[in-house]
Amino acid sequence: MSIIPNDQRVSQYADYLTDTYISENSIFPPVIWAESSSSLSRTTNACESFHSHFKENFYKEKPNIFMWLNIIKQTQTNIYCKMRSIHVPKKSKDYRANKRRGAIDDAIIKLQNGEMSRYSFVAEMSYNYKKM
Repeated sequence: MSIIPNDQRVSQYADYLTDTYISENSIFPPVIWAESSSSLSRTTNACESFHSHFKENFYKEKPNIFMWLNIIKQTQTNIYCKMRSIHVPKKSKDYRANKRRGAIDDAIIKLQNGEMSRYSFVAEMSYNYKKM
């Protein structure tokens, strides 16, 4: 606001933006629309990708209504499947990695419960350690 031009219309517009979007008491406060994320992907690539793949389903510029409805239904079904499976944890294809992860979790619990010393914990976590 310190560098705002000395014009009544600009001041009114700046006040409108502040009252509507910027201040904590605004109609649409920043917690609604501003995202604090470590993600640097602030693009519309996902939307562009969807539209590109959606367009590939059509062979004509003006498809017949039944073909169009069928493609819409297929797209909706695929999206619902993806939405419902988003919270399902991915299973590792590597059995050994899963077994090792389970061993690490068990060792952490034993360390936290005092059932294992720090030395034993480090020894168990070390890949190159061999007991003598």
